[in-house]
Amino acid sequence: MSRLGKQFLTYESKDVNFPVIVMLAGLLFLILGGTLLLGHILDRFFSRYSPLHDQPVSSLAEMSRLPPEPRLQVNPPVDMVRLRDVENVLLDNYSWIDPAVGKVRIPITRAMAILANSPLPNVGEAAGRKATAGEGASR
Repeated sequence: MSRLGKQFLTYESKDVNFPVIVMLAGLLFLILGGTLLLGHILDRFFSRYSPLHDQPVSSLAEMSRLPPEPRLQVNPPVDMVRLRDVENVLLDNYSWIDPAVGKVRIPITRAMAILANSPLPNVGEAAGRKATAGEGASR
């Protein structure tokens, strides 16, 4: 380019200082590597040191009794199976409800058979009698 052409250039001829960028990138990698190395050293130190001085943080940490009800379900499907087993035992077997009074629990299939064979009261007649009695009282 001629001398006359350089006079009209109004921008910088060198925008990037490449050696400075390389030094900053190298410094960044050194800091990153040093941080990772320090973290690794501290991890190894504390993993060896901590078992020697492990103590519970509080007296509640060694509590072996269960918390009061209601507790969260640990395994809901297993809890449901247990509930169904208890319900099936109650529904499918004879047992005493109150021996002093003579109340007995009978299996659900037997109770349905008894109800199916016994005559049920006629609900329509009782409702009709109440309606006529109510009309007579209002007159």
